[in-house]
Amino acid sequence: AMGIKGTDVAREAAQIVLADDNYVTITTGIFEGRKFFDNLTKGLKYYLAVKLALILIFLLPVTLGIALPFSPIQIIVLELFMDLAASSGFVAEPKEKGVYNREPIKNLKLLDKKAVIDIALKSLMLFIAVIGIYFWSLSNNLSIEISRTLAFSTWIISHIFLAFASRSDRETIFSLGIFSNQLMTYWAILAIVFLVAVTQIPALALRFSMASISLTLLIYP
Repeated sequence: AMGIKGTDVAREAAQIVLADDNYVTITTGIFEGRKFFDNLTKGLKYYLAVKLALILIFLLPVTLGIALPFSPIQIIVLELFMDLAASSGFVAEPKEKGVYNREPIKNLKLLDKKAVIDIALKSLMLFIAVIGIYFWSLSNNLSIEISRTLAFSTWIISHIFLAFASRSDRETIFSLGIFSNQLMTYWAILAIVFLVAVTQIPALALRFSMASISLTLLIYP
């Protein structure tokens, strides 16, 4: 129904009311809906992959009876600064180029079998990266503070790569534009600056239960 010229009866009976009496608005709304659904799916898959990886990272050391790779303050930082900030970055993700050419899909699910496999693979890769560097540190007789610092650093760097890789299932990051999502770009820069600060400034390292380590060890342990 037309929102301006339409009658009250027509507007009440209609499933769609065009506020500007322009049929083009329907098309715009469809594409915005596709963008919203895409970004919601991307953010949800990313968030679930991160949470599953975090569960595995804690489950294995508990099973083996060794110290956890993250201290309580580090977990708080990861939950507030990394997970939530990165997930909100998907809200600002621009529409993909092929959004206008897709065929309508009936009975579309938010998380289908393909999405579940994607979540499992991403969480497994994140888990292997963090737990691998943590076990390597312990096996080389490094202190628990240094081992946790390396594990925390690996988590943040892997987090950033995972977030950018999760921006699309159809296009490469180069096709999308590495810096096309400004909110996610700013988040990545802040995360790296924070990581360098807490690993290079002894007072900050002490506050976050980490060790002040050299940049060489941070980049190539």
